[in-house]
Amino acid sequence: MQSLAATWTIISLYFFDPESSCMPKMLVLCLLVVVLVIAYVNVLIVGLLGELQDSMHEVRQDRWLSAFRLILLVAVLSMPLVGLRDGLGGCLAIEWRRRLTYKLLRAYLDDSKAFYSLTMRASTIDNPDDRIANDLPVVVDGVVNCLVRGVQAALNVAAQSAVVYSVDGPTLAFVYAYYVVVNYLAFRVFGSFLVAYDKTIFAQEARFRFGIIRVRQNAESIAFYGGASFEEARIVDAFIILVRSLYPRLLVLVTMEVVLSGTNVLVETAPYAFLGARYFNLLEGMQTRAITFGEIALASA
Repeated sequence: MQSLAATWTIISLYFFDPESSCMPKMLVLCLLVVVLVIAYVNVLIVGLLGELQDSMHEVRQDRWLSAFRLILLVAVLSMPLVGLRDGLGGCLAIEWRRRLTYKLLRAYLDDSKAFYSLTMRASTIDNPDDRIANDLPVVVDGVVNCLVRGVQAALNVAAQSAVVYSVDGPTLAFVYAYYVVVNYLAFRVFGSFLVAYDKTIFAQEARFRFGIIRVRQNAESIAFYGGASFEEARIVDAFIILVRSLYPRLLVLVTMEVVLSGTNVLVETAPYAFLGARYFNLLEGMQTRAITFGEIALASA
């Protein structure tokens, strides 16, 4: 919750600041339009690939050439769209950083002398220069990339879902159920174990590293008192404890990859299974109908 609150503070300081111009909103609007067009282009490419398969199956050279030319044309036109999307996102990040940097510098160096008061009392802002110069661009770039990729992914999912639903509804339902189950396993089951192990391993790595640093920093005293064997035993013990935590973490990672590999094969064969069952009337209540190769390409997109 604290991370979300901090992120919202950064967003509001730029987009909802009374002193801010209309440029942020215009950049976001243009960026959303470009992302929407790219999502439409992706759906168009999938449909053209299905058209290619249908034309090859029906031995229609003219139809195949027409679809192939359209794919090449769409591919060429999509290149500047991707560049425009990334360019608008980069401009948004730069302008965002510029605005926030000015505001933070004014707050840091204005008449309130915040730069002095922060050094005179304990503060959670331990290094303001590093926060303004280094952390701010990282946060802004991360938020912009997250927003762009998130909106792009949501639009792609919505568009592809509409396409798959138009071909076969049960396939779409299975895909949604699959992703719900897999995401639950990945984030809730395996993710909780991995977070716990990573936290433990991080502390154990620090302890192991500190033991080696301790020898370097106290080399003279250790040599004078003959404590090398004692320090070696401490370092080896720390490393043994670390290795004991690495193997369980490896087991969790391997198990997760095994489960995900099997489920990925399952979801890739799902379109063929549902369309084949409809084609051969293998399931009761499912109407038999002719299926084109293009529909298979659309359903498996």
